[in-house]
Amino acid sequence: MTLLTSGFLWFLLLIPIVILMYILKQKYNEQQVSSIYLWNAVLKDMEVNTPWQKLKKNLLLLLQLITIIFLVFALANPYINFKGIAANNYIIVIDNSGSMSALYNENTRFEEAKNKAINLVKTAPKKSKFSIISMEEEAKILLTNSSDISEIINSIKSLKTRNSSADINESLSLVKSIGKQYDSYKAIFFSDSSVELSDINGEFVSLALEKDNVSVDYIAATLAENEGKVLVKVTNRSNSDVTRELAIYDINDTLLNVKDMNIKAGETKTEIFQMVLNNTKAIYAEISEKDGLIEDNRRYYVINQPKTKKALLVTNKNLFIEKSLSSVNNLELFKTTDINSVDDNYDLYIFDGMIPEKMPHKGSIFVINPEGNSEFYAVRGNLSGGVAEIEENNVTKYMEKADFSISEIKDIEFPYWGKSIIKVNDSSVAFVGEYKGRNIGVLAFDLHNSNFPLIAEFPIFINNITNYFLGASFSDRISYFCGEKVKINAIEQVKDMYIIKPNNEKEGLDLEYPIKDFDDTAKPGVYKLIQNIESENIENLFSVNFPAEKESNINKELVSQENKAQNYEDIRRLAFSIQPYLILLALMILLGEWWVYLRS
Repeated sequence: MTLLTSGFLWFLLLIPIVILMYILKQKYNEQQVSSIYLWNAVLKDMEVNTPWQKLKKNLLLLLQLITIIFLVFALANPYINFKGIAANNYIIVIDNSGSMSALYNENTRFEEAKNKAINLVKTAPKKSKFSIISMEEEAKILLTNSSDISEIINSIKSLKTRNSSADINESLSLVKSIGKQYDSYKAIFFSDSSVELSDINGEFVSLALEKDNVSVDYIAATLAENEGKVLVKVTNRSNSDVTRELAIYDINDTLLNVKDMNIKAGETKTEIFQMVLNNTKAIYAEISEKDGLIEDNRRYYVINQPKTKKALLVTNKNLFIEKSLSSVNNLELFKTTDINSVDDNYDLYIFDGMIPEKMPHKGSIFVINPEGNSEFYAVRGNLSGGVAEIEENNVTKYMEKADFSISEIKDIEFPYWGKSIIKVNDSSVAFVGEYKGRNIGVLAFDLHNSNFPLIAEFPIFINNITNYFLGASFSDRISYFCGEKVKINAIEQVKDMYIIKPNNEKEGLDLEYPIKDFDDTAKPGVYKLIQNIESENIENLFSVNFPAEKESNINKELVSQENKAQNYEDIRRLAFSIQPYLILLALMILLGEWWVYLRS
């Protein structure tokens, strides 16, 4: 038998109070009477109520105590378990995201989670059934409803970290889905991220410990002939100031440059390197000192792809945008001041302060400081500016801390398909979007009326937005995070195609259309896509990096918690409640007590 609301048992303290009422002597006032006929009855009554004397047998007292006991236990809602409310069905959820590679005492958090899960399996009651879920970029069910101890333990041991971000909500949905097949269950989450159990009957086992960590969050390179600039962003996620050595290497691990960085606690710092890159295809930035999470100490960047795109810049004079675009990899930049000389031979059109009467029929379009209306937007006038507010978008990645002002903006009526990327005073001043298969973007202010080009995030913005407009030759992108799928666009005449991973493993790709996305991106590094066309091999590179923005904040500590979500509906369905019978018995005893009282 189990009590559903055991807190009502505190009312059993009424029992000693009732007993005390029976053993305490009642106090009488002296009173003159006309007769002593009743003295004998009074004497007997005083003897019964002598304080602290041995409690005599009293049927009324016994009936009252039994009534209290029955009523209190009725309030506690007891039920008899016929089908097993105690959970022998376990759902184990193990977080194998990037942050779980962080240190946990002498082990990693991930290895500690697996050890705890295996210990749970070994100590669980016999014939317990287990389901195993991995919490990664896409939660996966590894095992369901198994009572084979060796199979369960092998399933846990086979798990590996994915270095990706985790989808907690998807894991919760899977737990609820699996839990529906059981009368009762218990889910155990092993993670270093907070899990909201709410209506799940389960337990959160925290693997989070405060650890110092410095992460390389971003790297980009621009080329002008053989001279290169490399921009790197580093964040100190520790509670104290640190000094770190930041080095730049090429794809062959040759040291290109190195600097010492002094970074305050919680600070994000940008460093720019000048160096000769020659024919370097890819580089990486690395912090050599070990800390709580080693995986985010290195970041890769592909700087040389074989296919060149063409862009036309139509402007009277804008050195900011011209200089930034001239250093973009694999972009051949053409310039003109004649708005009427625009044709359809370019991959990207940039209109600065002017637009043609008729827009090009193909290619991406980026309008800066628009004058007049077009099919993509409408200009309603000018507004006073203010401080810019960056909105979350792929185009504004790594720009969260950008701080700049604009003196004057255009009041633009944006299309329904446009996504705002920059706001001023709650008014959107920049948007990007796809319209009829083309990428379109508008920056509704003059760069000369802003300090935007003067801040460190401006080169990042130009790099992001050109990647958005132009994409890559073999795929939509050339930069990915661990765990993300890579969409492969095969060349029409390709005979054979494969990928060489950072550890030099070779994985062949099926050429049957549609080509399956490449998803083995757990290891950070530079990947090579090789496409064979008769006797020629075409090589394309793409980088895969640790998701530092989501997984590097390991300097926190969480408390484990347990949640019991067994509800009244489950109890009625699985067990037999004796509450109404206790109430009925209590009423019968009260009637009996009344009858005894009348007779005495």
